[in-house]
Amino acid sequence: LVQNVREKQLHEKFELKNQLKEMEIKYLRMQMDPHFMLNAFTTMALMIKSGDRTEAFDSFMKFTRMLRSNFDFSNHLTRPLSEELQTVKDYLEINKLRFKERLLYEVIVSEDVPVNTLIPKLIIQIHVENSLKHGLSQQEKPGMIRITVDKADEYIHLMVEDNGIGRKKAASLNRSSTKQGIK
Repeated sequence: LVQNVREKQLHEKFELKNQLKEMEIKYLRMQMDPHFMLNAFTTMALMIKSGDRTEAFDSFMKFTRMLRSNFDFSNHLTRPLSEELQTVKDYLEINKLRFKERLLYEVIVSEDVPVNTLIPKLIIQIHVENSLKHGLSQQEKPGMIRITVDKADEYIHLMVEDNGIGRKKAASLNRSSTKQGIK
């Protein structure tokens, strides 16, 4: 009897964990900002119209690679660091179409970091999105985003920095923010 109760409890716990994982995956799938997608398509369409077909094609391929990576790992909460970094670079390159010379970025990865390490999906991108949306888009001067990945002991440290207007000023300018990215 005790064993049956214990097995039933373990089974219920397993089912709850499974349901939670499914919900998390669905939430991650919804993370692709529709506003970003519309801006990207509009910008690429304008490039085609003005005759910049090669640049439009290159941008479209970066967009496609970014989407493919998100879809390829859509059933996973993690992906290799190398995939996450490539997706973020593609995201930044697509945003450079809109921001032009107002957006600069660099990605620095220490040589001792194993880039095949699994990390939570979108963990870097969500912070880069926040840097663009809240920090850099509100200023006139060029914005710089620096992504640094290094290793200390057995831990991998990810850092996203920007030279934007700062959290306090961004919060005062954007009172309607849902703060979903940080959650």
